Amino acid sequence: WIEARIGRVVDPTTIDLPGEWDSIARIVRYVELSMSATPSPSASSALRPSTARPRAIEVVRYSAENAEQVAQLQTRLWSPDATLNLQYLRWKYTENPYGDGPDIYLAFDQRNLIGMRSFYPSRWECHRERRRFDVLVADDLVIRDDHRNQGILTQMMQVAVKDLQTRGREYIFNLSGGAMTVLGSLAMGWRSAGQCQPTRRPSWRG
Repeated sequence: WIEARIGRVVDPTTIDLPGEWDSIARIVRYVELSMSATPSPSASSALRPSTARPRAIEVVRYSAENAEQVAQLQTRLWSPDATLNLQYLRWKYTENPYGDGPDIYLAFDQRNLIGMRSFYPSRWECHRERRRFDVLVADDLVIRDDHRNQGILTQMMQVAVKDLQTRGREYIFNLSGGAMTVLGSLAMGWRSAGQCQPTRRPSWRG
């Protein structure tokens, strides 16, 4: 839609997505500035790539000793009950029959857990030959409120994708990404497989 409005291709890597496109109002403002014949100084600065350096954090792969911290961090996304979160974490990642261990990546700022991005294993079957594929589905993203809009998601994803490739993971999907997540993913090189339309399966009699 943005490219159609401004009449040119947009390279997401040249845009500070969290800062410039994080609301409808800012997207509209971006389009207005892009369509200006003689951009003002403020417009020029809005269209330049962000030069802000990402916050220095450490991104590591999850280990069992992080479980309590993850359960507490996920009170922002899963349940306010950390004990219940531990059970959910175990069920979804540790006991999942299609994986060999949790593919969870954690962001730390001076030993304080501030972010998590996880991928749960799933087995898909397709084609007439009923071929089966073990894939990973990106899910359960949370970043502490006081650390948002600082490039932390990008850092977590860069570490995660590199590690998963090294370990031979072939397919990663995101089935429910929000608008900002999709834009950020495309900027990092993900490809869109399109949108799934509603499907229904009637009875044989029907």
